[in-house]
Amino acid sequence: SPGIDPKVYTPIYNKEVHRKRFGIRPDAFIVGTVMRNQRRKLFFELMHSFRQFLDKAPPEIAEKSYLYLHTSYPEKAGWHIPDGILQNNLAGKVLSTYVCRNCRKFFATFFQDAMAKCKHCGALSAVCPTVGFGLSIPDLVQVYNLFDLYAQYAICEGFGMPQVEAAACGVPVAATDYSAMSDVVRHTKGYPIKISKTFREIETNANRVYPDNEHMADIMLKFFLMTPEERASKSFDARKGAVSRYSWDDTAKE
Repeated sequence: SPGIDPKVYTPIYNKEVHRKRFGIRPDAFIVGTVMRNQRRKLFFELMHSFRQFLDKAPPEIAEKSYLYLHTSYPEKAGWHIPDGILQNNLAGKVLSTYVCRNCRKFFATFFQDAMAKCKHCGALSAVCPTVGFGLSIPDLVQVYNLFDLYAQYAICEGFGMPQVEAAACGVPVAATDYSAMSDVVRHTKGYPIKISKTFREIETNANRVYPDNEHMADIMLKFFLMTPEERASKSFDARKGAVSRYSWDDTAKE
């Protein structure tokens, strides 16, 4: 398997202080994902599942729960993120990363469409990260550490590196129980998401799947109903599983 450098992808244990640095409420519950805005990455379904979670959760949990989408927008063949937010009544509930084209610094804020005002230099020149204009690895590690739970919501994955990167940062993983995701989510002691439907994809002539949105909503609810100590234990297991299975040294030897 591909690997990560466990000395670079590391947990930041004081999430409250870390979130304050980004202007995010320190006691927030954050479900995050790091995926390119492509057809096979199910951003609409993830937003729909998060809405179900909010509707099921006790008010004191729902009120401080957020979905963090580290992704590119707009994309020519990608999902229309604002439409997903509107349809699922998630205004004020979706956080995103922006990178400034003027000062080159990044920041986290509520999703503001394709462009936002930079929190650092004040210019209206901050955009969502892309493959060609994204974050450095150390900066991406900071983003992962804003999350409590990582979601890999896709119809398939050849591997899905962000799962391992998140787990190495001590973020438990919930992933579609299919293709490479089935291995990674188990090796990192995460939450396999049930499959709701299998279908044949015309472009690849391969079998693909849809995750069960209700099951994912239940996973989020179960996770955030845990005690802080129980969530810390899941974080430790995720980190341990990622480092023991996916370290650069072991990959290099193979």
